Amino acid sequence: MIEMISDAPSYVWPLLAMLLLGGWKSRKPHIISWKTLLIMPSLMFAWSLYALAAYYSPLSICLWALSISIGIWLGSLTTRNLSLQFDKQKHLLEIGGSWIPLILSLSIFSLRYFLGAAYGLYPHLKGHLALFAVENLATLVSGMLTGRLFSFWQKSKRSSHTDLAKAAQ
Repeated sequence: MIEMISDAPSYVWPLLAMLLLGGWKSRKPHIISWKTLLIMPSLMFAWSLYALAAYYSPLSICLWALSISIGIWLGSLTTRNLSLQFDKQKHLLEIGGSWIPLILSLSIFSLRYFLGAAYGLYPHLKGHLALFAVENLATLVSGMLTGRLFSFWQKSKRSSHTDLAKAAQ
């Protein structure tokens, strides 16, 4: 166990710190730019596609598509009761506080860390059904991040403009 932690790439721990900080901030209402909000879902979506292509057969795309679709649906459900305001001129949104971003961030970090360690320690398990199940769970969480983003975007199209610079004062 100590070896698995000490042999982790150097970028892992600052990444974990950033995810913890972002998730902690998200528990209270906060203002965020669309660019910043786009980073995590985009990276995790791309990572899930990369993992599918690198470790599994082309037929796995069907289960990947199912996992990402279910995740997008579940992610959109997590935004239903959130208070949202949109500054359409400055491309900002104010999101009501929620523990969901912290939970999703730590979930995807844990799953990806586990998979990276498993692929590194046991390369012969690449493409194995057990790791594919974990990979699909990570894809589901990636889909939830993407679903939250899509839901925010859809809600922004139906909402009026709010000057968040005035709201922040």
